Amino acid sequence: MKRVCFTVLLIFIIILSRSVVHAQRAFKEVSFIPQWSPQAQFAGYYVAYEKGIYKKHGLNVRIIEGGAHKPASEVLEKGDADVASMWLSTAIQKRSRKTRLVNIAQVVQRLP
Repeated sequence: MKRVCFTVLLIFIIILSRSVVHAQRAFKEVSFIPQWSPQAQFAGYYVAYEKGIYKKHGLNVRIIEGGAHKPASEVLEKGDADVASMWLSTAIQKRSRKTRLVNIAQVVQRLP
């Protein structure tokens, strides 16, 4: 599980930091919403935020609290978030309804 969280975090940082050329330039504003309310599986995102890893790579990340009251897929669809984590099946459904999104990574080998 640690390796999966680390891999997701690393992919998240790499994808978002690609648009930053120099650290001296203004920070790129990015908003992220996890698929659920804060819990252990999303710890990597919060730890990276607290340790300043995003800032180190030129990103000013705003983490939006998700949960049952605020599904990540809907927030992303409305344009209120730039990046979201969601189940692959949800992303496929949204994509089939013409929502513009890109799957960055699929870290779960088997769906339940």
